[in-house]
Amino acid sequence: MGNSRRLIVVLMSALALQACASGARPERMVPDTSSIPPFSAASPLHNAIALTSVTGGEETNPLGHSTVSDTDLKAALNAALAQAGLLNATATAPLHLAASLVDLSHPPGTAAFTMHINAAILYRLTRANTGEAMFDEVITTTFTATVQDEFIGIERLRIANEGAVRANIATFLQRLATVK
Repeated sequence: MGNSRRLIVVLMSALALQACASGARPERMVPDTSSIPPFSAASPLHNAIALTSVTGGEETNPLGHSTVSDTDLKAALNAALAQAGLLNATATAPLHLAASLVDLSHPPGTAAFTMHINAAILYRLTRANTGEAMFDEVITTTFTATVQDEFIGIERLRIANEGAVRANIATFLQRLATVK
């Protein structure tokens, strides 16, 4: 095989790899502990929140673009709540949290050198015994990934998705710290 044919095979292989999308990874959507406010054991939220539903996500089609699934968002939220000392995974948790991914904007195509992703998630925290809403807000955050983060466009999109959701969860926990 000549050098030009080898080059064509290598380029075609690289393009095929770029076309395979992978979904967001839950562990990459959990905020760093430095961006999560401290919740003391005296907080009424300490070990009090059960994540009851997560909706709005979408499974990634390997031939499409990277997205965030309900399952992966739920895993990230559970991990973040546990990390903050808020998670109560029992049926008797006094507070119920429902989250809905309202929007995860994607740029057209995957060839952009800079990917700006907006994530909008509706968080609704209610008292289990009364249904009273303690927190009911859509939080919107943005994350930008560049070729310095990842050269391959579809992977850069996944990184931007993960970053936008991670920033969103961190913002939610920061705002939750003000709830009494």
